[in-house]
Amino acid sequence: MRKHAKIKLCSKNWWVDKYNLGLTNKSTYIVAFIPSIPVVFGLIADVRTIFISSVDRDAKHIIIILCFFLFIYGIINLVLIFLIQRTGIRLGREKRNYRVMHKDVVEKIRDYRAWKKAGDAKPSEIREKVREILLSFNDNYMRKMHREEVSATIKYNNIKENKLYPIRVGCDCNERSYGEENYNDSFVYRVLCEPGRKLRYLYVKDINNPDKYEYEVMGKYSNDILKRSKDKYVTFIALPIRAGRIVGDSSEDISVRSDLGILGFDLNDAYGFGNLEEHELEFISCFADMLSEPVQDLVDAQQLYCN
Repeated sequence: MRKHAKIKLCSKNWWVDKYNLGLTNKSTYIVAFIPSIPVVFGLIADVRTIFISSVDRDAKHIIIILCFFLFIYGIINLVLIFLIQRTGIRLGREKRNYRVMHKDVVEKIRDYRAWKKAGDAKPSEIREKVREILLSFNDNYMRKMHREEVSATIKYNNIKENKLYPIRVGCDCNERSYGEENYNDSFVYRVLCEPGRKLRYLYVKDINNPDKYEYEVMGKYSNDILKRSKDKYVTFIALPIRAGRIVGDSSEDISVRSDLGILGFDLNDAYGFGNLEEHELEFISCFADMLSEPVQDLVDAQQLYCN
């Protein structure tokens, strides 16, 4: 799957994205910006000196040359500071990501396993555990890394009933439907999990104005997805939740993964998630894979309970 087109530097959306990113990481960006202040003042002083020296007939040429070198040196320093700032910010965010994955996801999965061993659990109880894990990830990662208004959804399937059941958390979860959904009406699920067309993720930056690549990925379901999302969200990320590989007894059997459902995050602001880097998509994909065990248990328990 090829990479998404980036938001262009000259685009208004790029500047809005950077502004919102700064709002969610105020302290980090302020500290990172401090070293550039004296360099900027130095550049202004160099420009002023060059201008005065160039109009002063008594100034020696060596002063002008020296000022030019200092100006170039200042620009180099500014570029280096910018690169170091970006590296420091990314390292800080990665450290926080590791902490979130450990404290707010892995530990909850571990607690879930211990809870599961205590005895048979009803589907409603497992569903609540899955909701707690989803809420923890959304509150501690998605809302802090992007926007406070992020909504998260898990839709898990019921193969016998041919339906999807939603679990929702976030700001507007109470305004969204909690009823089951037929496979034929869940077009994002079909894009991600349709046989012969397995995608790692689906990311649409502006549902009202998809780019060529996003139209290509949504394929024949483009118009249906646009209609379903109207008045609900403007940008979204969706990833499949798949079980472990199923391998037959024969060496000639093909290993397959069953589709358990999908994980999605959405916002009502276009380009609200900005330029999602590949490593961030991998991070979210790790969470989707970790959900496979409790979601599988939920699917199995619901089928058993219905029988």
